[in-house]
Amino acid sequence: MVKIAIYSCVAGGYDKKREPKVLEDECDYFMISDDRELAGESVTWIDIDKVVPSVDMSPKDKNRFCKMHPHSIFSDYDYSIYYDGSIQIVKPISHNISLVGRSGLAIHRHRERDCIYSEGIFLSWLGAVDKELLIKDIERYARAGVPKHFGLFECGMIVTDLKNPISLELYKNWYMEYLIGAKRDQQALIYTLWSMGMTPDDIGDIGGEYNVLTNPDISWDRGAHYR
Repeated sequence: MVKIAIYSCVAGGYDKKREPKVLEDECDYFMISDDRELAGESVTWIDIDKVVPSVDMSPKDKNRFCKMHPHSIFSDYDYSIYYDGSIQIVKPISHNISLVGRSGLAIHRHRERDCIYSEGIFLSWLGAVDKELLIKDIERYARAGVPKHFGLFECGMIVTDLKNPISLELYKNWYMEYLIGAKRDQQALIYTLWSMGMTPDDIGDIGGEYNVLTNPDISWDRGAHYR
């Protein structure tokens, strides 16, 4: 029987409790957090400070560590499905494990943009990023030859084949890229794919005809996305 871990991660009071409305018998559900109450009654709580490498990390960095290390946190499982604290599960989602691509991952395509450069402009306008760090990232990506309109994902939900060796290498490189730059995981992922000789097509598409906002399996608090 395939073992599936479905998990979210919230630190520093960043998101409110949004318990899954549907629990699938073949899946185990986890909340990794510094607040046990966020797990509610139906989800297993994991103390985030026992997972991350340093308790002194920022809440955002604690989240990204958990988001990008499903292999170590759920080593006994075959698949993991991560979802942001801004997302609530309203229908079964385990069927998405069939969508993973060659990389061992499946993620929603970005609903508005397909380019890390235009995304950088938007983030700067929004004030959601350190502009100096972002400019350095953009310059580095351009020097490396990352094409315009190469692709972009919305990483609020990630399905991972934990037994796929490519997924392990991808996460390792993705996390390192996240740490050295402006700390925008969506842009870091695209550069990581490029640097590994892959394309966005190597990541499966969760949404199909839907995006993260219209996917009927989940309810997304759009206002929390760029905080």
